[in-house]
Parts: sequence; structure tokens; C-alpha cells
Amino acid sequence: MISNETKPRILIIDDNPSIHLDFRKILVADTESQNLLDAALAFFGDDDAPQDDGGYKLDVELDSAHQGEEGYQKTLAAVEEGRPYTLAFCDMRMPPGWDGLTTIEHLWKADPHLQVVICSAYSDSTWSEITKRLGRSDRLLILKKPFDNAEVMQLAVALIEKRRLISLASLKREELEQRVEERTVQLKERDQALRQKRKLEALGSLAGGIAHEFNNLLQAIMGYTNFAMEDLCQDEQPYDDLSHAMEATSRATAITAELLKFSRQSPPEKSIRQANEIIDTMTVLLKPLLSSRIEMSVEMCDDPGFVSVDLDQLSQALMNLCINARDAMEDGGKLSIQLYRQSSTDKTDCARRPGSLECGPSDFVVIAVTDNGSGMSEDIVERIFEPFYTTKEVGKGTGLGLSMVFGTLEDHGGCVTVESSEGSGSTFRLFLPLVSEPVEDSLCPIASDESAWTGGTETILLAEDDAIVRQITARVLISEGYTVIEAVDGQDAISKINENPDSIQLALLDIIMPHQSGHDVARHLAEVSPETPVIFCTGYDAALNDDAGSELQTSQRLIRKPIYPSTLLQEVRRMLDSHLACLTL
Repeated sequence: MISNETKPRILIIDDNPSIHLDFRKILVADTESQNLLDAALAFFGDDDAPQDDGGYKLDVELDSAHQGEEGYQKTLAAVEEGRPYTLAFCDMRMPPGWDGLTTIEHLWKADPHLQVVICSAYSDSTWSEITKRLGRSDRLLILKKPFDNAEVMQLAVALIEKRRLISLASLKREELEQRVEERTVQLKERDQALRQKRKLEALGSLAGGIAHEFNNLLQAIMGYTNFAMEDLCQDEQPYDDLSHAMEATSRATAITAELLKFSRQSPPEKSIRQANEIIDTMTVLLKPLLSSRIEMSVEMCDDPGFVSVDLDQLSQALMNLCINARDAMEDGGKLSIQLYRQSSTDKTDCARRPGSLECGPSDFVVIAVTDNGSGMSEDIVERIFEPFYTTKEVGKGTGLGLSMVFGTLEDHGGCVTVESSEGSGSTFRLFLPLVSEPVEDSLCPIASDESAWTGGTETILLAEDDAIVRQITARVLISEGYTVIEAVDGQDAISKINENPDSIQLALLDIIMPHQSGHDVARHLAEVSPETPVIFCTGYDAALNDDAGSELQTSQRLIRKPIYPSTLLQEVRRMLDSHLACLTL
């Protein structure tokens, strides 16, 4: 199809040279016939008709062919040049070569969109015979010789306009088809990303439930082991044995923490950081893991800005990407890490990729990790964020690394994209929303002497539905001089608050309890004694990020199970001293 900007081209195919002159006078030369001008004015309207010294002519390009074969060759050449003819006037009798119908058959083979006007002085063929041979077509008209000048002009103008509108409609259709295709691809990618998200959520629920019970068991193991160690001499073999048991418990605790990070039931502990801190923290740990055959380059912009991140989680996500890049370059190569800012109006790097959810409107810090390794096929790219999917050998990969990257970026309000092809390496981009400035810590000053964070005489409400964990926690607190009011569940805790409204100086609450949650108990306590500090304890809390009522206040703190006795005592003392400091200001 021709574009709107192409000047219309008309081909005259006739063996009589005078006919070519006649067409040129009618279509592109000034005429003396007022009837011809009137015809143009009638077609265009008085205001729109082009004028030229009182006459009218078309802004067209005329071309001539004196035989059908010549017309066919010119039509082929015009199509190959990308400047096809808009219409052709074709004579019916052109001895000794092709007749008009044979010529038209070839013209339409060369250009199926060409409009043709048959010019004939005789009734060589009936309309029925013509349509039987050429088929019925809206691209075919008949003009009887001798033809009227105004009729020729009207035909030319009408057919040029018709071809223009057809071309415009074709362009619109192509544009619409392209937009439909792009939208279909986008919807398919979003569907893949949403299915990926649902897989993570399902596995996360399972992992979170396991972690909750596992953390309570670790709390019991850790607590009773610590009690036993307190009664032993450090030089004795049983003490050494229990120390190894405590180390194993610590490793189990770390595994549970990683499980919660994968399941994203452990919310990120965010703080305002300069974006380049993420790179600095990660590269220190990464360099020893790279072989001497891998050349690493780091490029950071001068003013990367601030982001709200869990530095440990983001550093781990970057480590996962860099280690994958290392494994993709078995024979060595180049690993590039880039940090730059990107405005929300700049869509250069925001092409959606399988497995990535679209980032919302924001200005971003972008961290790009690029390698020139083996790359990935399209089929692999579509699955790399699926949990437990790995291309590594058995025993060399769990298939959770990129799933954790995916979840971590979503938890931070960002997204991850990937571009890769086999033999050409891969580029992962992490998008993190920029924040305007660091938020100052609003906590009241607290005692700085950590040796004082061990014991006290205050009264503490302890609400925990696991009997063993409750007994261990109470024993630790009582051994340091605290008075403990125990509650077996949330409803019991509320009853204890009502019975002792003026005695409770701190509440230690498990978040997940029967009847009433720890958050419900905290809200009730706030109504009875608004200033009383609260420490939440949890193995995991699936609703911590979504429940507005669970957002921590200045007088609240969250600690995660399993809790070392020393950590518990320090946090209790910290909150009590912080509360006292606020009261004395």
C-alpha cells in the first residue's frame, strides 16, 4: 500500500501516442474547458478545489507504456521501488502484443491493489465476459472512447481519493493489529507474573506455617539448653556438648530465617540508605567468590539518591544474581554492575519481561547486573523466577535464588526485569523506588550501658499460648527479678489487663494466639494504659505487612523467635528504660 505522503502515480497503457497526449492535457495541463473546471469544483467544493490561473490540474505523476508487456514491467518496477501506481488507464486493443484483459491479469499479479480503468472504442467484450475472466472487482471500471474530459478528470480524482482512503484504513488496521499484538504479549507476561506470584504465596503459606511451629520448638531447645549450661562448669565435657547443640540450634534458626525470607512472611526491616551502600555491602562479600578469570567492573552515578531497603535482603538478592552470573561464565568473562537513576517518564529499560510485575509510577534507582556468559533461551527465561526451577546440576542449586530476588523486589515496591539470549549473556535489572530523604529516628533516648539491660523489678504481662515457650520465657524473666503475669492466650491476656490495670509496666505478647491475637491485646492495652510499652514475639506473622493495625508504634517493638535469653532481657530492659526516659522528658 502507498503512504499518504506519496504523490499519486497514473500509468497510461495504450498503443496510440496521441492518447497519451490527451491524458496529459486533461490531467496535468491547464484546460480551456470551463466544464472541466466545473467538474472539479463539483467534486471538491468551491473552497477546497486547487486553483491555478483559472484552470485546474492534478498534482500527479503520469507514466506511459505502449504495450501491455511494457505496462506490466513498469508496474513490477514501481512496486519494487515502493512507489506503486495508484491507477492505470488500459486500452483493450494493443496489437501485436497482449490485449487489455491479458494485460490487466498480469497487472494484478504484479500489484493486487492497482485500480484499473478499461478504455475501449468498441464492445470487444461484454461486462459478463470481463467479470467471468477477471472476476468481480471494485478495482475495475470501464471508460468508453472517445471519452469526455470531465469524466476522465472525475474518474482520476475519485480513484485517487479512494486509494488514499484505502491506504489510510490499511495503516490504521496495521497500527491496531500491532497494538493488539503488543497488548496480548503484555497480558500474557502479566498472567505469567501473577501465576508466579500465586506460586510463591502458596509456598509461602506452607513455609510460614512450618516456620512458626519450628521456631517454637527451637525456642524450647534453646531455652532448656541454656538453663543446663548455666549449671555446668565451662571446662566440663557436658558444657562443651551443649555448646555444640546451641550452635546447631543457631544454624537451624538461620535456615528458618531463610525459609521465611523466601516465603516473604518475614517482612523486610527497612531503613533509609544511600543506594550505593547496597553495592558497597555486596561487593565486599562477592570478590572472594569470583575466580581470577572473571573481570568485575562497578559503575555508579554521582548522586544515586536514597532508597528504603532491607540492606541484608537486597545485598543477598544481588549476591544471588552475581553468583548466577559467575556460574554462567565457566571459562571466565566480564561481570558488570551498574547503578543509575531513572525517571518514571523514561521507559528505556522498562520493557516488561516474563516473571516481572510492572512497577508503579515512581522515580527509580536501577541496579543492572550484566554478564557475557552462556545466556538463556526464551523458554528458560520464562521460568527462571519459578520456585525450585533450576538449570544447574543436581546438588548445585536449590532453585530458590531468583524466586527470592523476585519476592524481595516486590516487597520493596520495585520489580525485576531480565534480558537474555543464548550465547549473548544476560542482564538483570532491579528497580527500587527513590525516597526523598532519610527519616530521623524518633525513639526516645535510652540507657547506653548494656550491662544494665539484664534485670529489674517491674511487672510484665507475658501472653504465650505455647506452654513450653511460656514457661521458659517466664523462668528467664523471674530469674532476673521481674514479676511475671502469665496469660495462656489472647482472651486470657485481656482479662489479666482488666484485673491489673495499674500494675503492668510492659507487655510481652505472642502475635499468633487463639481467641485474640497479640495485636488485639495491644489495642486493648492501649485503651486501658496508653503509655505501656509492648514487645511482640513471633515465629512469623503473615498479616504483618497488610494489617494497618499491626504497624509498630514508637512504644512497640518486634522480636522474632527463637529468642536467646540475653536478647530477651536486653530488649525488655531497653523498652522499659526508653519508656522511663520519655516520661522524664
